[in-house]
Amino acid sequence: MEFNLPGRAIFGFIACIFLVLCPVNAYFGQPLLHGADNRFDRMGEARIDTFEIQNGSVVLDIILENAEYEEELWLLDFQPYDFDLANPPIVTADGGKLVAANTGSCSNVFSDKVFDENTGFYVDGYLPSAPGDKDLFTSYQHGALGFETDDKGVSIREDRVQFTGGLDTFLNCTDTSGNNVWERNVYSESIQFNTTLYVTNVRPKNTADGESGISYIQSHIILYWRLIRTAIARFIITSTERLRPIFEYAIVRPIYVDGDVSKGPEREKTEVELSFKTISGSDTVMAVYDDGSLAYTPERIGNSLWYVKEDPKEVTVYFNPTTSVADIYINGESVPICPSASSGASQIGTMMCGLFGKTADDVSPTTASPSSTYAITNLDCGGAGSFADCTYDIGTSADCSAGSIAVTCEPLEPADLPKSCHDYLQQAKRVGITLTDGLYDIDLGDTRFQVYCDMTRNGGGWTLILTTEGQDGFDATTLTSLNRLSPSLVSDYSILGVADLIKDTSDGDNFRYRIESGQRGQDGGIWEAPIAHDLFSSTPQATTNIDIFGDFEVDLTDNGGPQNIVPYVGTGDSLLTTGRTEFADNFGTVVCTCSGTSYDPAPWLDEDVQPGILWYWFKEDRSEPTSGTLHQVSYEEPMLAPTCDFTEYPDKCTQTWTYTVILNVDDTNIDSQMPVDANGEFEVSYQTFQCPDLRNSVTIDCEYVNVPLAVIGAQVTLQTVVQIVDETKDKPIVKLKSMYGTDPAVDLRDGARGVQHLEVITLETHFFPEFLRENLEMELTLFMVCVGDGYRDHPDGCFNATVDERYVAYLHPEFFYESATLVDPNDVSQGYIKYDADSVETPKQALDSHEYVHDPDIHRSVFTNRALSAVAQLYTITNVFKLVPRNEPETTQATVITATTLAPNDTNNGTGGGRRRRDVALTKRDLKEEAKAAQTTNHVFQFAGCPDGSEFDLENKDCLCVEKNEVYSTETFKCEAIGSRIIPDDDISAGRVAVAENIAILASLFTFFVVNLILHT
Repeated sequence: MEFNLPGRAIFGFIACIFLVLCPVNAYFGQPLLHGADNRFDRMGEARIDTFEIQNGSVVLDIILENAEYEEELWLLDFQPYDFDLANPPIVTADGGKLVAANTGSCSNVFSDKVFDENTGFYVDGYLPSAPGDKDLFTSYQHGALGFETDDKGVSIREDRVQFTGGLDTFLNCTDTSGNNVWERNVYSESIQFNTTLYVTNVRPKNTADGESGISYIQSHIILYWRLIRTAIARFIITSTERLRPIFEYAIVRPIYVDGDVSKGPEREKTEVELSFKTISGSDTVMAVYDDGSLAYTPERIGNSLWYVKEDPKEVTVYFNPTTSVADIYINGESVPICPSASSGASQIGTMMCGLFGKTADDVSPTTASPSSTYAITNLDCGGAGSFADCTYDIGTSADCSAGSIAVTCEPLEPADLPKSCHDYLQQAKRVGITLTDGLYDIDLGDTRFQVYCDMTRNGGGWTLILTTEGQDGFDATTLTSLNRLSPSLVSDYSILGVADLIKDTSDGDNFRYRIESGQRGQDGGIWEAPIAHDLFSSTPQATTNIDIFGDFEVDLTDNGGPQNIVPYVGTGDSLLTTGRTEFADNFGTVVCTCSGTSYDPAPWLDEDVQPGILWYWFKEDRSEPTSGTLHQVSYEEPMLAPTCDFTEYPDKCTQTWTYTVILNVDDTNIDSQMPVDANGEFEVSYQTFQCPDLRNSVTIDCEYVNVPLAVIGAQVTLQTVVQIVDETKDKPIVKLKSMYGTDPAVDLRDGARGVQHLEVITLETHFFPEFLRENLEMELTLFMVCVGDGYRDHPDGCFNATVDERYVAYLHPEFFYESATLVDPNDVSQGYIKYDADSVETPKQALDSHEYVHDPDIHRSVFTNRALSAVAQLYTITNVFKLVPRNEPETTQATVITATTLAPNDTNNGTGGGRRRRDVALTKRDLKEEAKAAQTTNHVFQFAGCPDGSEFDLENKDCLCVEKNEVYSTETFKCEAIGSRIIPDDDISAGRVAVAENIAILASLFTFFVVNLILHT
């Protein structure tokens, strides 16, 4: 039954904040005999009072207005009231009861409560004790002021339900199906989680009878947690004049747990890609990265370098623990090993195996792969004391005139083997090797044990623990160890008896398991459980569903497939099941004795077509490879160093270097919306090589030069902003991505160096949340510059400056801005001051350019800075933007990296006893109105003022040289003699002198910042 609510019954978060009427429904067990339901005429509101992060903790404070003498219950849950129609929160059987188990893990139904008209859960005095059996809310309090009459004449008491605690507690909320209630979106520059909180006011049909049924009104609000990280390059220095660096860029990217999309993003880790150039002193000198020298020194305690994901190409000798083969890898690719002469093969094998303290078991000829990009050619270890003393060239398989060899060493001791498939995967990440699916040897209790590993799907690192094919392949005695020494994807196989021994080598808190049927990746799912749970037990253990696929996802009833239970020993014919004992049809069974039935191999899913085969895999949490089980040695090689480019500097070798690192990032002890800048310095060391013919990219005859290492240090600021908001307060924000002048390597914020008169400055801004970029882009409508720092913190920025203190560099014909300043401070009814194109002065100079760049989704404004005074002062830039429809070819439109619903509930259209899928459409929002709100960001940089020998021209905003034979140079930013040839100082681009300059100008008083004031449509 649906009806229109009276005015007082309008409640919910959107209604009470934006006065937008939300459609709501009242649901009844049976039609009422009377013609109208006035049960909700006297009703208060529910609203979020606080939702933010304070000192690293999430604070959620919800006000529930309890109407005096009204029989009612406010119910907070992350699933709709009718999520499971067979098991509602309030049952009418046995006199009526509030059932905690019929609500999600984070509801405010902390415990069961029997209906009682005097002391039950509908009465004004009901005060549940938090947290009870639930995980989220830590406090439930009656209003301290008691009941007070509001402006509608209703006697109201403001009760409070609160949560204060860690983000992980919040993000681990589940519904009654055990599914996580959060949906996540991972973008290129941010991570976003959102969930829907349902607020329901429930009232009994008969206040004296708990069995007569209920009515309820329900509304909802969407909550968002958003993490935005930006890398800002500050400066770069070098320890020697032999090698000068130029910073190119720093990019931050989110990463996934174990590289597995289904496991979600790592909030406390991030990927940073750094790129810079080095310029040597001549065209015969090149740099070669000193292996393993990249170091990161953070200023913020809690940040650290986890591992280097990518550095320059190198030669890596890798000992395969399973095959005992010593391979050589270049850039993650196994390459042919080609001796200079076949007679030297034995000595090569001795040297390679000796790297790992082993002898060579076999060195035999093999066939070099013609598709290999590289090959180790002319390898000669004659007279070498170790493999490092061997000589070789780097060519291709075509250069292997004496053939190629395979080197097999004495096997490793079992204790030196990885402990699981995931252990192998973590090692491969460290050496840049891509692993394939197949058989791997692991250490199982100091015994070499072979398992089958899936290294390519769902992040890789999955250990196969059971395959069941056909009917009756197992019985109770063979279930744990059938064919345990012969891992197979196509026939019956089980290592259930030792699976927990492998799992328990984990250094993490959880493990995941995956069950699939028919074909790999078909009709199954992925679940997560605490590490203390068993992969094979005699009792059911609850788990959390992470992903489902195939028929299981589409149309199965509640008992028509696997449940959120770790496989356990069933009853009767079910040898191994995930089903519930109360379900007679046994769906969710993995292994059974099923002869004489149509199930093949077991009643896994309620469907007509039987899969014929099932697989059971697991992957334990593991943050690091097991110590002592990674066997590799790397060598930097001049022939693999970046080639020299002579385009920009014709007489010098310019090389471009790119590094990718994974950092541990501490985002605790921060507050909502407040950016936390974590400075850190990356240091990289380089060897020097003399090469006679670098112009032709010939590096085979390069020779090492015995001089001190060249150390390059780059300071990078990792800026972290955490937003935690509800949908009613969410709005677009604009952030400055970068601000740079003649040297793009130096971000000008926070006084990195001074800004000169007539220096070209580039501002790059971007807006959040990122999903808006799928349909919208930024259009500049005003660019204004003013002198003085009094406008920095005012939302109207340069609009408060006098005309003499400011100038306009760009004005859009459709410019409009409603300020934050009242027309009459004493009369709110007159509204706020409004500006349009006719009320702003004519631009005195034009921007050099402004445009929205779709890749990488930034707005770029370029302007030539003009002095507003002779001496250093504070400047303010005010930018006004509006959001307009995105205008780009569809082939390049920005997209979400991943969009995953963490709670893929079963559905049967909300009928019967099924569970209703959370309405993902609720998360799609229209921010048209919010996009008009003012957006402000402030940024600071320094200006050196007019140079010596010049004076300031106020009218033309110019620095004029006093001497008649001198003019102001836009290359040196000084007064130079007319006719002189100005040559830029190379040391400035090197960064070394720039750092000294940075320190020298710290006393300068000029500060410059941007105020991005408004986005409107």
